[in-house]
Parts: sequence; C-alpha cells; structure tokens
Amino acid sequence: MVSMQIIIYDPALSLFILAIFACDRTSFFSGIRHMKGLHIIGDLHHCAASEFLISAKALRALCVAACRDAGLTVLGEHFYQFKGFDATQIGGATGAVILAESHLAIHTWPERNQATLDVYVCNVTIDNSAKAEQLFLRMAGALRPADSVVERVWRGKELPASIAAIAA
Repeated sequence: MVSMQIIIYDPALSLFILAIFACDRTSFFSGIRHMKGLHIIGDLHHCAASEFLISAKALRALCVAACRDAGLTVLGEHFYQFKGFDATQIGGATGAVILAESHLAIHTWPERNQATLDVYVCNVTIDNSAKAEQLFLRMAGALRPADSVVERVWRGKELPASIAAIAA
C-alpha cells in the first residue's frame, strides 16, 4: 500500500488543498497508460446582472448544484465575498469547488459585469469531457454573458518512462 499526495495552493484564495490517496501501486497503474482531461477556461464579458455576480452564497449554491447535476463528485468548496471599494461599487465573489475529478473555479467582477470560469475534469479510466462541457455550459448559462472568450485544453500525456517503470 502506498500513499500519493497532491498539494494545490490557490494564492487568490490563500488556500492549500491536500488530497491523499492510498492504494496498491500495482492496481493503481495496472493497464493505465495516461489520464484524460478537458480543461475549459472562459472569460465571460457583459454578463447579465444577477445575484451570482454579487453573492458568494448564491454563487456557491449554483456551483455545487451544477457540479452534482453534471454527475461529478464534490469533495469540498470554499467561497469568499469581496466588499466593494466604495459606496458606488458592489463587491464580487470568488470560489472553488474541489471535485474527485478535479475542480471548478470562478471569480466575478460585478462592477464590470464579468466573470472568469475555470472547469477541469479528468479521469484515468474514462472520458469525462462531456461532463466538463455540461458543467461549463450550465455555469455560462446562469451568468448569461453577451460575449466570451473560451479555450479548451485537452490534457493528459503518456506516463514518463520513470513512473511507468515503477508501476511495472
């Protein structure tokens, strides 16, 4: 039995996330040559004014429900409500949902009607790209941007020879 640790630090949230997996090394790597993942990154412009841009509580509820509805496994979440700079601005919200399959991260700027959205869904045994697309579309549909810039990055490469040798 071996333990694998993944530590993620998000400076925007000042949050360390530690995931520890305990498994038998042979069964974990047996027959698996690479992980598969789709990373969708979106800049959403001219979003419809809504509570999702200004309320961390509403944004949290939307994000967690959207992840679950897409068939993903929510392990945890953290959201933060910003205060406005002055009496003329409403503060935005930021948050992340940690998934067994990876993550969703979002940041809003209500004073500009903008949001950034980051969805990454992966797995070593099946293709979860449809779930990533479903999640991204649900979130974008709720924020209703008039314009957006979206990039899709297909992630996953063959294991380096050194790791493949350890697994054998």
